[in-house]
Amino acid sequence: MEWFEMPTVGGPAIVSATLLCEAAFVRAALLTLPSWAAEVRALRRAERLHLPMVRWLRGCPWPSWWRAPPFAITLERAAVSEGSGPRPAAVRALRATLALAARREASRPSEQTAIGGEVQERAV
Repeated sequence: MEWFEMPTVGGPAIVSATLLCEAAFVRAALLTLPSWAAEVRALRRAERLHLPMVRWLRGCPWPSWWRAPPFAITLERAAVSEGSGPRPAAVRALRATLALAARREASRPSEQTAIGGEVQERAV
């Protein structure tokens, strides 16, 4: 059972930090930073030209002395896994978080303001 499903069985509403981070990566890859694909292509080109073949065989288009993969690679992995790969829980967490935010927004009190003779609702 995922942490974010606990309220359905009477538990507290605890959200897994890991799932939220993975969901943030998926969201960033798919919506916020679509330019990662061009950066990954540039990394792959540089890999073929300048890095040893072993890096290419391992699927690591960055030098061995880098401590972590480039952020563009992280976003590529998140986009590729979007619900069907090793991170479907991240996509579920993102959907649950967005649904919760939408419910909170819908339940916020609103006030009516008159603008130019029209009455409009505005969230407070």
